[in-house]
Amino acid sequence: SGSAAKKQRKPIRREVGAFVCLFLSIFTVLGCFQIDAAFLNLIRIKSESAGWFSDVALPIVVSLWVVSALFMLWLKKPRSRSLKAIAALTAINIVSFVVEICFNMFYNNKLQIWISLAVTACCIPLTVFFVALSKSRRLKAWVSRKFYV
Repeated sequence: SGSAAKKQRKPIRREVGAFVCLFLSIFTVLGCFQIDAAFLNLIRIKSESAGWFSDVALPIVVSLWVVSALFMLWLKKPRSRSLKAIAALTAINIVSFVVEICFNMFYNNKLQIWISLAVTACCIPLTVFFVALSKSRRLKAWVSRKFYV
């Protein structure tokens, strides 16, 4: 019974998946712009001649990876659908801010966040609804009756 009581190792599929996605996304971005010698370009990221890669592509890819990795780590425990929706809407807001800041700083050299504010204005009512849905049993029952969820 001692061997049966051994703890089984938890699978690390999500973490491995996150690193695989990071690897594939970096090389997809590089491939889309037909960049040769990707590893050599990565070595000279901080030099002045790196240009758009270190200013635009790298922060966007890293932020996408960080947000998706945090999202996967948070979903390790079973969560309700409303909490998953809140997390997804929060991830959309974070990524929209990062993308807009990177593009505006690269092309305009000034910080403007108009589009991501519009995205946030669309996501806030949905987030409030899902927060209320997670708190109220009555609302949750009404939604499940109306939408067959």
